[in-house]
Amino acid sequence: MPRCSGANRDIYAKCKWFYKNHYDDVIAMLTRFCDGKKNFIRDFAFPYRRLCKDVWQLWKQIVYFGFEKKKSCYLSIYGFSDDVGDGLDRGYNRQMLPDYEKPIINKLWLETDMYHGEGSSKDKAVYTLEDTLNTAFAIDDYWDKTCLIIFSGNKGFHVYKMLGQELTKKELVNEQWAVVNEIETNPDIIDTEYLGGGEVTRVFKIPFTVSHKTGRVCIPVTRDMGIDDVLAKSLRMPSVRDLELVKFR
Repeated sequence: MPRCSGANRDIYAKCKWFYKNHYDDVIAMLTRFCDGKKNFIRDFAFPYRRLCKDVWQLWKQIVYFGFEKKKSCYLSIYGFSDDVGDGLDRGYNRQMLPDYEKPIINKLWLETDMYHGEGSSKDKAVYTLEDTLNTAFAIDDYWDKTCLIIFSGNKGFHVYKMLGQELTKKELVNEQWAVVNEIETNPDIIDTEYLGGGEVTRVFKIPFTVSHKTGRVCIPVTRDMGIDDVLAKSLRMPSVRDLELVKFR
């Protein structure tokens, strides 16, 4: 994975400035990403998990942990019931966690990873980042080009498809595996480790945060972009127009 150059070391300061100076636009983007809701129960992770209750708290945590502390920031794919579970995160200040038995499964998701697939290991990638992008596009094709695709800033892409109804865990698994079994473009790039049990506590990187491993911004991807476009754009501070690309169709 290409690392960012020394000239991009101030990307955290640039993104922090952007978040503060375009507060309303960022809040609107985060609201769209959180299924159009300003109040919710989700996991925020940096990588330690803590309960996040609304979009304003999410904004504060991104600015502090993501840009001031230079951590990668993640959010649970699904929201959960308003009931807060009894579980405690022992990794960081014993924070309260959501009730994981009550997920709101209202979207499909898959992840492409250049270090996934036969012959790959943690230190060796069989596929290229371009391969992971092409597979993300193939998933989008399968789901009728209605997906939101986010570059993880590092090894691959996150693909989301919003649904008009809620699914059970079993239905989620069936829908995800249907894609893996049908697409022909490098399906083993799709990370299937979390699919078998209907994983509902999965967290993905938040759009327009920064990957601490590469210093690249996690950006939404459109179908007219190639991998060179993705890599170039991920080194720049976002624009207000870029924020508008984060939406579920």
